[in-house]
Amino acid sequence: MIEVKKKKGESDERLIRRLRKRILRSKILLRAKKGRFFHKKPNKRSVKEDKLYCLKTKSLMDHLKKIGKLTDEN
Repeated sequence: MIEVKKKKGESDERLIRRLRKRILRSKILLRAKKGRFFHKKPNKRSVKEDKLYCLKTKSLMDHLKKIGKLTDEN
């Protein structure tokens, strides 16, 4: 945690400027910005389940098209 105390006779603007410099030097802001768009990689099991679901639905759709219950407009 960054702490900045106001010096005697220091203006508020100067205090804020010192605080910003401290934050930039500590790279806290940089780490927060990097982590903002980070996405965890899905585990192998969920990837496998998703692929199996897609294959199952695709085969069902192909079957329905083949027997005439589903048209391309649907």
